Amino acid sequence: MNRRVVLVGNVVADLVLDVPALPERGGDVLATRTELTAGGGFNTLVAARRLGIETVYAGLHGTGPYGDLVRSALAEEDIHALLPPRTDGDTGFTVALVDDGERTFVTSFGIEGRLTREETARVRAELRTGDLVQLSGYALALPSNGPLLAEFATGLPDGVGLSLDPGPLVADIPDEVLSPVLARVDWLSCNTREARLLGGTVG
Repeated sequence: MNRRVVLVGNVVADLVLDVPALPERGGDVLATRTELTAGGGFNTLVAARRLGIETVYAGLHGTGPYGDLVRSALAEEDIHALLPPRTDGDTGFTVALVDDGERTFVTSFGIEGRLTREETARVRAELRTGDLVQLSGYALALPSNGPLLAEFATGLPDGVGLSLDPGPLVADIPDEVLSPVLARVDWLSCNTREARLLGGTVG
């Protein structure tokens, strides 16, 4: 049986703007380049897929221009979307301002922020021994998703691995959500800032 990377997180649209500098408050700046692409957890899935690993997107995607963009990008990379499109909203997006190589984000969540218990149960039922489930701090920071995903993570069966990317919003994840996930996690992927914010949470 093939092992898979299963992303239970968010794939969103990324509006990337290259700027000479961030604008001052109330100001404006002209972008030198603009790109609209799939982002968020999409990059993790693409990296694994290009290494020959079967990948599954087990997060939400909506109906609208951003949802269409996400599904098209997943299909182009031969990444299976486990859950059907939700018809009650569109996928969210992130504005990424890139100045001198540094990225600053503003995120607007869409349908991916409204996960249900039925959807997490469906994902759990589809997991196989040897799968690696990928979670992100973005998903855990959402008021509705966080508690559901913490429950989902702690209930993963033996033989299914768990990887967490805390992300820039790690300090906004409630302790009652983050702590049980950290207790179950097999792999923690974070940068220096995120590790510092986690502080003594990781033993």
